[in-house]
Amino acid sequence: MRWETKYILPEHREAILKQKEERSRRTRKELDEQRWGEINELITDCYEFRVPIKLHLFDYHEDLIIQGVIEKVDPIGSRLMINGDWFKVENIQEAE
Repeated sequence: MRWETKYILPEHREAILKQKEERSRRTRKELDEQRWGEINELITDCYEFRVPIKLHLFDYHEDLIIQGVIEKVDPIGSRLMINGDWFKVENIQEAE
């Protein structure tokens, strides 16, 4: 006789979901100093001349692409406001 159950204890379910989430997490690609300089120059030009910019941002679970005009720059908090939302500069992976 074989004993089976379809019931999972809540603690086990949480552990399984956490493991699944950790496996699907992405890693942040490191940009070199030259690339950061290019991105910074592009951000400065787009902000100064009110030109739309397209940013690829790091996220652990999905691709984030933001397009729009940079409305504000917060150099102390190291973030940009685009379309009314703040985005951290450290999360930028690519800029066009």
